[in-house]
Amino acid sequence: MLLAVGFSAVMIVVIYRREKRKRKLQGMAAVPDVVAQNLRIAQQNAGRIQQLLDDFKKEVPEQDLKNLESNLVEQPNRITKINTDMANLNIRNPELYSEILQTKDRAEAEANFIREHSMEAPAPYVKPNYRVSK
Repeated sequence: MLLAVGFSAVMIVVIYRREKRKRKLQGMAAVPDVVAQNLRIAQQNAGRIQQLLDDFKKEVPEQDLKNLESNLVEQPNRITKINTDMANLNIRNPELYSEILQTKDRAEAEANFIREHSMEAPAPYVKPNYRVSK
């Protein structure tokens, strides 16, 4: 009886770990497509970002935008590095899981360049109406 319970516990652990590994591998297999899509978005947004920078410089000429401009200029190099890293990673190797996720996160950051650097214009301030009706 005790042997059967022990064997069942071992089998449950083995099945759980196998399913966990299978889910991890399935998630890793989707990463190249996600990375490619994020990098495409980043490249498509480059012109819009440059236009936002140019408009912002005209509206607020005293603002120092050198850091943002240099980040935008370096973006193609970062995109190339991400593509190279992704090509060199074996997505079937679970030991590289953290590296694959880091590469995915870097691609996502490039796609979200505007949000990452707070370049979107803030919503206009609307004064709240505190009148109390009787």
